[in-house]
Amino acid sequence: IANYERALQLEPDSAKAHYGLANVLATAAGRPNEAIVHYETAIRLLPGFAEAHANLASVLSHIPGRAQDAISHYEEALRIDPKLEWVHFNLAMLLTQIPGHASDAVSHYREALRLKPDYAEAMNGLAIVFAQEGRYDEARAQWEQALKVDPNYQTARQNLRLLEEMQSRAR
Repeated sequence: IANYERALQLEPDSAKAHYGLANVLATAAGRPNEAIVHYETAIRLLPGFAEAHANLASVLSHIPGRAQDAISHYEEALRIDPKLEWVHFNLAMLLTQIPGHASDAVSHYREALRLKPDYAEAMNGLAIVFAQEGRYDEARAQWEQALKVDPNYQTARQNLRLLEEMQSRAR
């Protein structure tokens, strides 16, 4: 933090320094409100800074009542750079938490997988949406694929086991 603050004293209009400081404040320091200010400053200084939009969205997504703001920043990041698979993934995760947005989440999970075919976490997220919609065969296929990509991915293994238990009880 001190190094970024010193950099900003020397160059107050450095979008990269505001962005770096925001990242540290948002993660290591646990100071999201200060991080938001620095992400917004970085974006004001460099409007096409896709990662700043995306990281701002990530912080906003954890603040009650700010989901729509987060969605807007994720969408702006993707407008600037549609190849950021991790942004598609993060947006999909957020959309799954908002009723009525499952199909949008599926689209973003699929785009993340198109961009990064071995993205096990995106396969897991897509499988969860499928399972919630009752599309159990598609969910199973995604979890099995995630485990092929990463045999040690315990979350996918547990989710697949839960699906199997649920289906065996229903029989």
